[in-house]
Amino acid sequence: TLNPDKIETTYVSGRGDTALNLYYDRAKVYYEGTLWKLDASGNKSIWAYHTIESRVGDYVVLNGYYPNYEFASFTNKTDDWTITAPECGFTAYANESGTNKFKFEMHVKPKEGVPYTVNYYYETIDGSGYELDPERTVYGTGAFDQYIVSRNYEKYTPGFQVNSKLTSDIKLGEDENVLEIYYSRNT
Repeated sequence: TLNPDKIETTYVSGRGDTALNLYYDRAKVYYEGTLWKLDASGNKSIWAYHTIESRVGDYVVLNGYYPNYEFASFTNKTDDWTITAPECGFTAYANESGTNKFKFEMHVKPKEGVPYTVNYYYETIDGSGYELDPERTVYGTGAFDQYIVSRNYEKYTPGFQVNSKLTSDIKLGEDENVLEIYYSRNT
């Protein structure tokens, strides 16, 4: 679009001509659409409505909008084209109507490699508390927002049983991800 604040008239020395310099700003482009979150099985659920603002000619990067999630796919619903991971961007362009508004659908998936720890605690002989058994500690990784289910890590231990009142599942997040499994002595 023409920027009226940047119109200049200059004198061309030696020739006596006058030149008119016109400056144009790159037009803004708007992508408005739906953000879908994919789970580990590929099922999608609506997560948010999102607007991406850019300028014609800019490279639009699709990764990084939402922490702990990574780009999976982007579909321009206006012009019917799709890009998928690992490519995670495109060059913005103007449309023929001049509105420069596009509809899109974008899919993101939870980041992989979120670390977690499984600690095992055993009731003391005198019944006054629980002690960590560091030799049984398990380390693993999963996807952000994934549930780590305690029953998948319960181990048969003669003379003990899982104390379900103290043991609960965890959902992997940004903070420390520690699943604690407590074993009470059989009485």
